[in-house]
Amino acid sequence: MKFGELQSADFTSLHFFVLAAQAGSLSRGALGAGVSQPTLSRHVLKLEREMHARLFERVGRGVTLTAAGRRLYDAVLPGFEQLLNGRRLAMAEVDDTGLRQVTMGLPPSVANILGPRLLSTVRTTLPMLRMHVVEGFHRALVDSLHRGHLDFALLYTMIPIAGLHADPLLDEELCLVMAPARARNKKSVNFSQLGEFPLSLPSRPHGLRELLEDQAAVHRVRLDVRHEFDTSLTLTKQMPLTDLACTVLPFSGVHDEVEGGTLAALPIRKPDLSRRLVIAYANNRSMTTGLWQFLRMLRTQCEALVADGAWKGARMVAPGHDD
Repeated sequence: MKFGELQSADFTSLHFFVLAAQAGSLSRGALGAGVSQPTLSRHVLKLEREMHARLFERVGRGVTLTAAGRRLYDAVLPGFEQLLNGRRLAMAEVDDTGLRQVTMGLPPSVANILGPRLLSTVRTTLPMLRMHVVEGFHRALVDSLHRGHLDFALLYTMIPIAGLHADPLLDEELCLVMAPARARNKKSVNFSQLGEFPLSLPSRPHGLRELLEDQAAVHRVRLDVRHEFDTSLTLTKQMPLTDLACTVLPFSGVHDEVEGGTLAALPIRKPDLSRRLVIAYANNRSMTTGLWQFLRMLRTQCEALVADGAWKGARMVAPGHDD
């Protein structure tokens, strides 16, 4: 078996497999990859299905390679290291620009899925770069951009924001999030059914609340809003975790809980509902060559998460594409 023959195996799954094999532990491999253990385990399972063989077996508190796992590891390691070195060389272009610090803002839901991946990539490919991540909600991030406290931020918005430039990044479908027992093996939920569920939502003028109420008016659906939380993703998720209410979030906001089986996320259909994530920066921000190259790396990481299926319900949008 040669590295080039693994046509269906994606780079991320092989990366996670190699890290787990080298660490002798799925949890330590996940730590090295900057992802949750359920995410790494899902990628390993994907490889096992493609190889039609178990790759690891448990020993004590760790794992060891099976015979099939050892063959795969020996086959892919040279090619994997060559690819990884190529990525490091490509990312060195950012370092050559003299960029030493980036301050970026992320919504909590995006930080949940993108933050570890991005920080891990920066740590391994740009060790000289200091990356400062500020987690916050829309209004706080917009204010920080206007004040010059952030180089850029990822924002959910479909409308222009005064004083900011915004490049489309991706569209992310919205899901009805609930306790698994409520889902009853459903794969999706129609918008017309939302009135049947007790909801915990942000208050107006939050963009998500306005989107839901506008659609409710169009489709004559009465939303049963029991609780309102504006600045706490943790409290918002506690409602479905304790089965007190359901909520509406993009999949990224509940990625770990869905992977761990503590929450279910049903895509909303008829109509499909989504929110656009944009890369925003102040109009008066001096965008250096290093920052531009960093943003290209950011987009590449998002593309990889979408392509690998880790960022479920997301669809990349080309820069400058407003449809």
